[in-house]
Amino acid sequence: MLNLALGKMGYLSIRNLDDEIMLKLSTLARKQKVSREEYIRRLLEDHVKTDVARLTEDKYRNLIYTLMDIIQNNTDELAELKMEINLLKEKHN
Repeated sequence: MLNLALGKMGYLSIRNLDDEIMLKLSTLARKQKVSREEYIRRLLEDHVKTDVARLTEDKYRNLIYTLMDIIQNNTDELAELKMEINLLKEKHN
């Protein structure tokens, strides 16, 4: 059960995890000199932060592509306008 109230930490229990996985998690935690619980907590936090960062990156990448399209369209329109102005100048000269 996760407690989402401010200032309170949620509780997570994982059942039916393979013994080999548990052993590997313990070994990895020991290498980092933290408890298995802390190691798993860090893994989960990193995973969520990475996912949020990826979504943010995608959002800004799409925004940049949209802005690039707008700039290109504006550039094309300005080039056409410049040609029309030059044609009008030629007609008046």
